[in-house]
Amino acid sequence: MNRFIILGALMLLAQALISQSICMQVIGSAGGSGVQGGKKFTYTAGEVVIRTIAGAGKKFTEGFQQPEHCMSVATDNIDLAEWQIEIFPNPTTDFLEVQFSEEKVGRLKANVFNLLGQPVLFDQFLDQASGTSLDCSELKAGVYILQIFDLESRSSASVRFVRL
Repeated sequence: MNRFIILGALMLLAQALISQSICMQVIGSAGGSGVQGGKKFTYTAGEVVIRTIAGAGKKFTEGFQQPEHCMSVATDNIDLAEWQIEIFPNPTTDFLEVQFSEEKVGRLKANVFNLLGQPVLFDQFLDQASGTSLDCSELKAGVYILQIFDLESRSSASVRFVRL
């Protein structure tokens, strides 16, 4: 019995270790694809009409079948020390001060989420490296996640803080 539990745990661990990207896919009970006049057509049962509009290097596709839409999933996070980010006081009652390196001025924005993942402060631009204040006085007492996003490199760093 213990062997089966260990084997199951190892299989779950192996699956988690090899997951590196997410692609939108459709699993349908019926459908197909074809080529006519140099154009490729695909369909899924229940999806009556879809349309793709392309031009100027952009592409817009309706419906479920969007095979070119894949995104990489990061498994690590930028270290706050790398951006010289300091957040204080933690815990806070009114304002949370965020300090960071001068090279990041004009590039950072902050979002605050509750533990359910719901945004409670959104798109707060951090414009003073010596200290930008985030007003937390309207937040209920609890634990929150401060996510700092670099607009240029598209990376983010997160830290927990407590509102008393």
